[in-house]
Amino acid sequence: VFAGRIIRDSKETTFKARLETAFQLAVSRDPESNEIEILKRLFDSNLETFTGEPQKAKSLLSIGDAKVETKLPPNELAAWTTVARAILNMNETMSRD
Repeated sequence: VFAGRIIRDSKETTFKARLETAFQLAVSRDPESNEIEILKRLFDSNLETFTGEPQKAKSLLSIGDAKVETKLPPNELAAWTTVARAILNMNETMSRD
């Protein structure tokens, strides 16, 4: 769901613009340069995997109860899902007692 929103809400289609959208939505700030580099490598690696093995993308996107965004390319949506997971697992997105 978050990955689809990143793609839909971004005003541009570049990786950096979409990553900035994701960070604004999740932590209300822009990503730092080292975060951009790390998450770009994660995205590129997964996009390559999901493009070469579309069944893996389909399998990832079938997890959960939300409907899959059928208007978005599955390989790209799956790659953004991995980035979204990484962002949502950052310490600053979690509430701690």
